[in-house]
Amino acid sequence: MALQRLALLASAALAAAALSTPTTTVTPVAANAAGAKIVKRTTSGDYTANGNKVMDAGTSSSKLAGTWGVYNGPADMASAAYERANAVQRADLKWMIDQPRAGWMGAWIPDHEIAAKTKRYIELSQNGNPDALVQITIFRMHPWYTESRTKAPTKKQIASYKRWIKASAAAIGDTPTALMLQPDSTFLRTVPNFKLSAGLIRFAAKEYGALPNTRVYLETGGWDWPAPGQGGVKEAVRLLSAMGMEHADGVVTNTTHYNKTEWDVQRIADISEAFAKKGLKGRKGIVNTSSNGKGFEFGKYTGPDPDHAFVCGKKLKGTCVTLGIPPTTDVGNPAWGLDQRTRQLAEKYVDAYMWVGRPWLHRQASPFMMKRTRGLIASSPYRGQ
Repeated sequence: MALQRLALLASAALAAAALSTPTTTVTPVAANAAGAKIVKRTTSGDYTANGNKVMDAGTSSSKLAGTWGVYNGPADMASAAYERANAVQRADLKWMIDQPRAGWMGAWIPDHEIAAKTKRYIELSQNGNPDALVQITIFRMHPWYTESRTKAPTKKQIASYKRWIKASAAAIGDTPTALMLQPDSTFLRTVPNFKLSAGLIRFAAKEYGALPNTRVYLETGGWDWPAPGQGGVKEAVRLLSAMGMEHADGVVTNTTHYNKTEWDVQRIADISEAFAKKGLKGRKGIVNTSSNGKGFEFGKYTGPDPDHAFVCGKKLKGTCVTLGIPPTTDVGNPAWGLDQRTRQLAEKYVDAYMWVGRPWLHRQASPFMMKRTRGLIASSPYRGQ
């Protein structure tokens, strides 16, 4: 599995170049702070004239409800492809392009550039509305994946990490932000110096957690990672505790996997209850639903490469990937087809379904793939919602 993850770093140069182009509670945001007229309605939320999405919590207890920014700047490979696309391709892509998608930032952005690029990302995400919620995924650990199994961070790498995180946090400042911290953090199970590596993530959780309007969600794999045979919830709690759950608002699951939403809602509920017993109450979660329209267990993928799963289609048999529930805070809405028990758990424990993963990219990394993306959209049971 570790070898299959290396490709995620391949997008570093692209993301860095593109960005060069010009425990807290998020303050409730006005649905229409700039007076923008609501121009259309979908099941998952309204849209304002400037392209931001208004999220209604429905009957849930979500703390992320309000106006979400929609970043469609040059650092997003899907957006860049949309700008180059012909009329037919644009029509096919439009529903996906309209959705909020969490941008990834990591070691490919130099320490001295992260502040400016974060501010630019925020500006383009909010589209003129300073109250709009920005979604950011921090993927800064280095070394990571296969390399991290044999090498611990050096003193130089540790200093760089902390410098980068401090600059990133300072740039976010009081911006309303949902921040997902360190995808695939379950790799901590394989590092040579667990205390050191987990301690760096804890440092980041504390820095971001101190921001007034940022909610921090520590990544925790999902229902299948750590799977029940790997320690399940107990192991997830061990890792999250070391990563600084006391500084975070909850967890995010499924960032690079394909678990069914029902499975990860249950995992979030179990983790929340486990921490409540430890005295850390009120932790909630986010499920990445960008890749689980037809969910399956990563380790039981029937094709050759689970990081680049086949796109679902009429002729395809076996496991496959397609877009899942669109980003929303109305997590208990019957329109998503979830059973009653899952809806009830989601309303209590889940802040949002969010598109953090990037199945439209080659091996979830780079480059953008037009044919693949059009297939993901066409095959999604949630298309248009």
